[in-house]
Amino acid sequence: SALQERAKELNCLYRVEEILNNISAPLDDVFHEVIRAIPPGWQHPEICEARIIYENLTIASSSFAETPWVQTTDIVVQDDVVGSLSVYYTREMPAEDYGPFLKEEAKLINTIAERLGHYLQYKLLREMITDWQTAQTDLSQSRRGQWRVVLDLLRRTDQNLFRRRPSNRQWPYQ
Repeated sequence: SALQERAKELNCLYRVEEILNNISAPLDDVFHEVIRAIPPGWQHPEICEARIIYENLTIASSSFAETPWVQTTDIVVQDDVVGSLSVYYTREMPAEDYGPFLKEEAKLINTIAERLGHYLQYKLLREMITDWQTAQTDLSQSRRGQWRVVLDLLRRTDQNLFRRRPSNRQWPYQ
C-alpha cells in the first residue's frame, strides 16, 4: 500500500514536470494542467481538489469548493511570495500525519510549489531577456538611422569628407 502511494506521488511529480517543460504555453493553461495532475498523486484522489493562486489569477479544479481539510504552501519567486498552492479534500477523512494528509503529500505539495516558483521565475527572466533584446535592436536601428542622417548630410555638403575613410577602421554604419 505504501509503495503504491509513493508510485502515485512520483507519477504526479513526473506529470507536473512534463507540464512545466512547455515554457511557451499560456500561464493559465499550465496552471489548469497542474491542477488536473495533482489529485491522482494524493491518497484519496476521488475527493481531492486543488487550487493555484498567482497574483490576480486563481485556477481551481472544476468542482472546487473550500473545505476545512486543506494543505497549503506558498509559491515563491526570488524570495517573494507570489501565490499559493492548496490541496483540499471535499470530505473528512481519517487522521494521518497532517490532518487527513500524509507526510509524503506535504513533501509533494512543497515540491510542486517549488517547481512552480522556478517555472515562473524562468518565464519572467525569459520575458526580460526578450524585452532587453528588443530594446537593443530598436536602439541599434535608431543609431543606424542617426548615422544615415549624418552621412547623408556629408554626402550633400562635403563630397571629399564623405568619400574619405579612416585607414585604421571601417565606418560603423554604411
